[in-house]
Amino acid sequence: MNRLVKTLLLTTTLILLVGCSNNVEKEQKKAETKNETTIEKKETKQLSIQPLKIAEESINKETKIIKIDYKIKNISDKKFQVAANDFIIKVGSEYYYMGDGDNYADTIKAGGNSEGSGYYSVPKDTKKFTLMYQPLDNDERAQWDLTVPANK
Repeated sequence: MNRLVKTLLLTTTLILLVGCSNNVEKEQKKAETKNETTIEKKETKQLSIQPLKIAEESINKETKIIKIDYKIKNISDKKFQVAANDFIIKVGSEYYYMGDGDNYADTIKAGGNSEGSGYYSVPKDTKKFTLMYQPLDNDERAQWDLTVPANK
């Protein structure tokens, strides 16, 4: 190829790369402005689990209730039961279990999806915690290191 063609190809490539990178930066800024955080989806042998949103529901002198919204897909070929009490919150060396609220429970058909929320009572000053999917009736396991968003 001659030098002019190579220069044109290189210039076109750079323009495309700059344009794409600007779009990525714009999307990141939009997400930051909305205070959105995407929580990683994890898969076990049977499920694909995506915590969607964490919110502080209420607070009193010693504890607060956090609500975690879940999106769960059964990736197995059998129906599968899952509930908010299959999730445990670990803060430091302490464990906290499902609290009061309209807690999620469902039997998900093979290949099916389900969404619901779990309510958990944790110490009032909790900011960071580990969410563990750890049901008692099987060996499915997953965990996420999460942060309670600041209440606005």
